[in-house]
Amino acid sequence: MNYQDTAQTAWSGEPDPADLTPDEQEAARAQWRSGKCTWCGGLHLRACPRVKRMVFANDGKTVTEVEYWPEGQWSADNIVWPEDMGWGESGESPTG
Repeated sequence: MNYQDTAQTAWSGEPDPADLTPDEQEAARAQWRSGKCTWCGGLHLRACPRVKRMVFANDGKTVTEVEYWPEGQWSADNIVWPEDMGWGESGESPTG
């Protein structure tokens, strides 16, 4: 079999919540509520493409500095935004 790493290639279409079962939609909303990226506000599988460089404290966990790529110079192709799914900032759909 030939597997393609989908995190390394742009999605070919727009996210469509109608493609998800109700259980999958709820799981995605739960992930949104608990795991949206601090740096870009979206959901993605790999390191945030908006971040150019991070500096950590000696503990290796605390971020002390973040440098971002200038607007228009970072790819948002593999990021899912709440508005793409018809959700608000909280990850909830207008119908609940």
